[in-house]
Amino acid sequence: MLSSNLPALMGMPLVMSPPGRPPLLVEGSRCTVELDRFERSRAAREACIAAHGVVCSICGFDFGKAYGPRFGGIVQVHHIVPLSVVDSEHDVDPVADLIPVCPNCHVALHSKPGGVYSPGELRDIMGAVGRTGMA
Repeated sequence: MLSSNLPALMGMPLVMSPPGRPPLLVEGSRCTVELDRFERSRAAREACIAAHGVVCSICGFDFGKAYGPRFGGIVQVHHIVPLSVVDSEHDVDPVADLIPVCPNCHVALHSKPGGVYSPGELRDIMGAVGRTGMA
């Protein structure tokens, strides 16, 4: 059965479990990772939010409305043209180059195979499945 071989196939340690139960998977070991990261401007983020607000510009989700005032203001900021595409230090216009998005839409924007969906593309995808907003 594939599920019993899954940990081995994924290179994960397999821990013996009682007969008739699925194998236990192990998490939490430490590893060192080296990577390049593009620096982001806190001032640009704040200016984006000041200009556009904290409601997701894709689906209309507002943490404050959904979860109450304790969660008001939670939003992520998305670069319409990804920093990895620009690939150098550059000036950013927080109103034209950045948009506020909820975490779900942010993940969806970055889930396009080989690239990033544009905000319009993601809105079209949502519309095609009958989702036009959550606000």
